[in-house]
Amino acid sequence: MARTRDGVRLDDRLAEVVASVGIPPGGLVERREPLDEPIAALHRLVLDGFLALGGPPDRSWLADAAGRAGVAVDVGTGLERLAEVDLIGLDDRAAIAAAYPFSGVTTRHWVTLDGCPTVATMCVIDAIAIPLVTGRIGLVVSEEPGSGLPVRIAVVEGEARWDPPEAVTVFGVTRTSGPLAASCCSTMDAFTSRGAAERHLAEHPEIDGEILDQAESEAVAHFIFDGLL
Repeated sequence: MARTRDGVRLDDRLAEVVASVGIPPGGLVERREPLDEPIAALHRLVLDGFLALGGPPDRSWLADAAGRAGVAVDVGTGLERLAEVDLIGLDDRAAIAAAYPFSGVTTRHWVTLDGCPTVATMCVIDAIAIPLVTGRIGLVVSEEPGSGLPVRIAVVEGEARWDPPEAVTVFGVTRTSGPLAASCCSTMDAFTSRGAAERHLAEHPEIDGEILDQAESEAVAHFIFDGLL
């Protein structure tokens, strides 16, 4: 069934693609909406920290930011709760490893917003979402798997320009259960052409993937992350 959120409409095919990886009908923000306000506020501070620092904020940074914002929250407990609902991922030291759309470790995908440091993202869809949803000028750079060739997406006033013009994305999943970081983030990539994407899927039968054109990629990215950033 088609999905619509804040003017972004996904047709039946795209709605099915998004649902296949466990994205809620209202996008990822639907996972935050039921949380207690201090926990939701902590999540917003985590995302703000990635943009400000170019990487994951540590607990000290978050505690200071919460204090300045008047948010009364135990940072450690709050982060555990955010991980439970799969809005963030924690590593074996309980440090932030991911906070969709951002990655705490190097990936094939980066985004730079005007006035902010470059930050890694979990996948190309996540990278595209950041300038689209925030409405800021941004540059996405994503490396094609295998070849390492770059796909660049410049976003200005909500309009995206792709280079090369034939570039597409693959929205893929390897498992249908577990956190997004394990089930799909590593299989959502940009490709310099539809042919390159088709070859990649043929060479990797473990990936259940759909090739999305540029308009579809942007619509899916906006739908998943609208209201979260």
